[in-house]
Amino acid sequence: MFRRFGHLVVPLRIPILLLWIALALFLGLTAPSISEVASSNQTSFLPAAANSIAARTLEAEKFAASGSASTGLLILTREGGLTAADRGFAEAIHNWLLSPQGPAIVQDVVSVFSHPEQANTLISPDSAAMLMKVNLTVEAFQPVVDEATYVIRERVEQGKPDGLAVHFTGEAGLGTDLVDSIVESTGRTTIVTVILVIALLFIIYRSPLAVLIPIITISLAYLVSRGVLGYLTQAGWQISSLLDTYMVVLVFGAGTDYSLFFISRFREELAHHSAYEAAVRSVQRIGAVISASALTTMVGLSALGFARFGLVKTMGPGLAVAVGITLLAGLTLTPALLSLFGRHLFWPRKTSVENTQPSAFWIKVSNLVAIRPLIPVIVISVLLAIPYLGLLQYRENLSVVGSLPKTTDSRQGFDAIAEHFPQGEFAPAVVLLQLPESTDLASTPHLRALAELQDRLLALDSVDRTRSILDPIGDGTTDAFRVPTQLDQISASLLAPTAGGERTPAQQANEAVSQVGVIERYVEELAAAFPDVAQGAQFSQAREALASFSTAAADLRTQAHPTTQLRQMAQQLRQSPPNQEAITPATALAPVGRYLAELSEAF
Repeated sequence: MFRRFGHLVVPLRIPILLLWIALALFLGLTAPSISEVASSNQTSFLPAAANSIAARTLEAEKFAASGSASTGLLILTREGGLTAADRGFAEAIHNWLLSPQGPAIVQDVVSVFSHPEQANTLISPDSAAMLMKVNLTVEAFQPVVDEATYVIRERVEQGKPDGLAVHFTGEAGLGTDLVDSIVESTGRTTIVTVILVIALLFIIYRSPLAVLIPIITISLAYLVSRGVLGYLTQAGWQISSLLDTYMVVLVFGAGTDYSLFFISRFREELAHHSAYEAAVRSVQRIGAVISASALTTMVGLSALGFARFGLVKTMGPGLAVAVGITLLAGLTLTPALLSLFGRHLFWPRKTSVENTQPSAFWIKVSNLVAIRPLIPVIVISVLLAIPYLGLLQYRENLSVVGSLPKTTDSRQGFDAIAEHFPQGEFAPAVVLLQLPESTDLASTPHLRALAELQDRLLALDSVDRTRSILDPIGDGTTDAFRVPTQLDQISASLLAPTAGGERTPAQQANEAVSQVGVIERYVEELAAAFPDVAQGAQFSQAREALASFSTAAADLRTQAHPTTQLRQMAQQLRQSPPNQEAITPATALAPVGRYLAELSEAF
């Protein structure tokens, strides 16, 4: 099979060479770059059923009007504390971001200048750092976000006070630096790999032409692979931009091996045959070897397509495509080049063609392996085991920040935030509660459940603070929805003067009955939220007292000033506990007052 294939390839060596060159030039010039069309956002590869993806989808659906597609964080720091000039500069940046001169994708900016009530969150405790949250209308890892990041970083360097450090991080800054880092790493990896391959080949063959064949084969195979994968990605196949870096190593490594096999066999065949026949016989002998190697690798990589994580699921098949193209180049382009160079391949070492006997050094090595096989086994095993000592210090780090060089702006910004703020301020975890549409979240039972959840989250070692409807600022000072505050509000509403001018007696009576109804509903909600309290005798007394007081309040409709009398009764209740035996409106409210007071102390 491969001999027939050799007889097909070698006669067409020039058309095959031209075809590969033309294909590489066409795809290299027209195909989209993998770094541009591939995804750098690892979260985009998570399965749709993942909890975090479901939460993100729900958040985008329910909070689309108030949310943003992505965010960036400006962090301003100065050792010893921010100065008035620093704050003035920060306000100028804030105004510029929201002006027509700022990036068009800026949705709003959260800073002390627009939200002074959040000063304790946006200004560090040591007053040496200030945060500005820039909400964007476009998701991170998009070219338009990269452009906005560059513009923002360029602007903050203009007119910056001496000694003030300003960094742009967050999703936007990290995404931009990650893409740039991947592109830079790919270029550096390519250069280093090419240099190593050339150096090793030259040491082995000491012939520039013998070095040139693998370089040509690998380079054209790499360009074609990038072009094909670029078009596949543009057509909708989601792959990671990291594929480009891995592909450099894999294509150059596999392509070098395939070429070395062919060159070694071609050298042996030249001692007995013409260049044409030597090339054909090389395909016949080596074609099956490299095909088996490549197909095994492709099957193993394609098996990664069964993974759940999209990054791994697409990375394996993508690399398998690259290996397949490299194999095709090895089976066609390498033999074509070998037959073209012929006996000049090993110039200037003329004797390398006629002298196919191994060197004395390799004869000694082979004899040692054959006579005393245990020695090389032990030596090689020890050498291979040495790198495994590094596993003792190995720690997995899946952090995007940790993968970036410390010199990048977003990494420096993150380190500054970690130094002056709780790290949760950089990328807080979001917990979504999905309740039925008819649920009244402001009801006491649901508020209590929310408070308990918040307390459980705060009890976790990795949680520093939480923000919710109960505590929007996250400093523990806002308690408008907690039981003691609500009890005070209800009590204050009973004692507050009636607004809106004079009311008729009937209106005042209805208002009195309504206020009693508020107390009744709130007590019932407390009973639902705190079932253990509802089992007590005082709860029954309070419920009976409320019923009696409701009747008494209804009777106030015949009085001249019912709401005034209601406030007087509430004030009397506060001043001195009633001890009359007769049931009056004031004495009826007494058990309720004691019950509410006890609840206020208990919770």
